[in-house]
Formats: sequence, C-alpha cells, structure tokens
Amino acid sequence: MKRVLLFTHNLSGGGAEKAVARIAEYFAAHPEDGVSCSICVVYDHEETRRRLEEQGVPVIVMEHRSRPEDSRLVKGINVLRQIREMHRIKRKGRYDTCVSFLPGADLINVSSPCGERQIVSMRTQESAFTPNLFKKIYTGRSLRRCDRIVAVTEMARIDAIRFFHVPEDKIVTIHNAIDQSVPSGEPDPRYRAFAASRRLILHAGRLIPVKRQDLLIRAFAAARRGREDLGLVILGDGPERENLQRIAWEEGVAEEVFFAGYVSDPQSYLRLGSVFVMSSDAEGMPNVVLEAMQCGLPVLSTACGAMEILDPKRVRPDAAAVTDVTEGAYGLLCPTGDADALARAIGRIMDDDALRQRYRERGEACLKDYTWERIAAQWKREF
Repeated sequence: MKRVLLFTHNLSGGGAEKAVARIAEYFAAHPEDGVSCSICVVYDHEETRRRLEEQGVPVIVMEHRSRPEDSRLVKGINVLRQIREMHRIKRKGRYDTCVSFLPGADLINVSSPCGERQIVSMRTQESAFTPNLFKKIYTGRSLRRCDRIVAVTEMARIDAIRFFHVPEDKIVTIHNAIDQSVPSGEPDPRYRAFAASRRLILHAGRLIPVKRQDLLIRAFAAARRGREDLGLVILGDGPERENLQRIAWEEGVAEEVFFAGYVSDPQSYLRLGSVFVMSSDAEGMPNVVLEAMQCGLPVLSTACGAMEILDPKRVRPDAAAVTDVTEGAYGLLCPTGDADALARAIGRIMDDDALRQRYRERGEACLKDYTWERIAAQWKREF
C-alpha cells in the first residue's frame, strides 16, 4: 500500500482544494488500487474535514498558521515553523509521496524532505500569476527541488517549461476529473421565476478581476440589443460584486442580470440555462466548464485555460492564437479581454440552434476524457 500525503493550505475555495479532496475520496473508495491518501492543511474547514473523515480519509490540521493581520516578519517566521512541523508530520506518517497544491504549499513541501517522493501540482499558468521577482524565485525553487511536477493542463505544462525553464521530462499533465453523478437539488424560487421568461446565459466563478465578469456584463448588454428575451445569471460571490452590480445599472441591464451569490449546487442552476460563458483572462482548468457540459449546456469561452477543454489542438506551441470568434471542437471561442468579440460570440451561439445542439452532443463525448477512472490511473502511476 502506497502512503500518500496531499498538502494544501485549506479545503475551502477553488479548484485546487476540491481536487485534493476528490483525489483522496476516490482512493479511499477504491482500496484495490493500493493507494492510501491522507490530507494535511494549514487552515481547518470543519464541514469538509468531517465529510472526508467519514469516508476514511485522515485529515491533519497544522498547529502553526498566520492571520491576515500578521506582519510580514511574523508570517515569515510561521512559514519556517510550518516547514519544521511538516517534516515531523512526514517522519511520523512515513509517507512514500507528498503532493503539494499551490505555490505556498509547494515551498513547504520541498523544504521539508524526509525521504519521500516530492510532487508539485501546478494548477494554472503561473507566469500570469507571478507579479514580482520574489515569487518567481521561490516558485522556481520549488520546481527545481521537487522530484516531479504535475500540471493540471497542457497549457500550464508548456508555460512552466518556458517561464521557469523546467526540463520537459520532469513535468507531466494530469487533468482534473469530473464526477459522473449530477446532484438533483432545487434552485432558489426567485431564480426559477427569473428563468421562466428568459433564455439564460450562465456564468459561474468567484467575483474577482481576473474572471472578467465586468467584460461579460458589457458584452451581454450589447448582445441583448434585438434579443430582449436574454437573461444573464452569475453564480458566485466575491469582492467585485458591488462593482459588477453598478456596471449592470450603467449598462441598463440591471433587471436582466441575476446575481445568485454562492450556491452549493450550481448544477441545479445550470440545468435551466441555454449557454454557459467563461469570460476569464486566465484560468487553470475550470471544472465548471465540464459541469456545464454535464448539464447539457453548450459552452462559449475566452481563450483562457478553458480553451484546452474546448479545442485541445490549440494548446500546441505552434497553434494559431484566437483572434476572433472561432468554432472549437467542443465549444465556441473568442479572444480574451475583447467585449465586442464576446458580444458577437454570444449573439452567434444564441441565434444558431444547430450550433448549440452540435456542441451539446459533442460535450457528451468530451466528458469521456475526464472520468475519475482515467485520471486516478494517471495519479496512481505518479505515486
């Protein structure tokens, strides 16, 4: 039995945190694969921890952690304490492999060796999220010192090779998997009333600048001219919410944009939509695109990380850039940061019934590449 420690800072939030939990849950449910996963986190999330422990996944919560109000000096000292604590955790658990998720966790992982195989999981194109030389140095240090790098997308793998000069034989791509069962919950009654008289464009994501919901609202306002039955639904919450609501008022579409906030069951909302739109400037591998396909929605996206799902051939280093509205293999694409192009793409997919149906059917075929059986087998080889 291979003993694997999965390490990240917390179990609430984005795709990396969800991936940690899902990997551990899969192997706990399939002991015949010979992999026993434990999870280590810096910050506790009681609800998720209890769920994992009920499924037989041990969760270790570190003793040392920083608070937002701590000074840089205090935070730096806590990192050193976390490195020592991680070394003790590894020595006690006698793990064969430790896999870390996100740069801060990666630094602690590679700085606390205890004879185990160290794997760093890259969750996005780090060059887009490396604002200064300091972060580039410590991220590069983690990539150099680890034994293996697992990139969540081919785009992230190519980015690591180019930006951090990672040897090609040291890094492999393993995509996220998609749960095959679709939850059967019910959405907010207010949402059902909103959906009753509108063809819905759905978006889901944290309300932060990189997700570009501002671009989406402006593109929606333009696309809605002559298509007054369109409505926009934004699932998720975050610091940009008030700003986005203001933009909707300025664009004259406040009554046609439904801010749902955080929802625990996005699929129940997605099932009532006509099209799913991803508007981000940058993404790792957005699972919500797969969830939208799973709910029968055709997908439109900017040329961010979702492009690897919608048109895999475009991730080759020699592939042509997306400069206009383009039909991909599994969804429609448009350039990042271009509200006019996004508006044209929305109009095109909403006006073309045959195109939407074609992408619904192709979406079903696309999902076969992201089953847990396939993805878990790749992780097992790395362990």
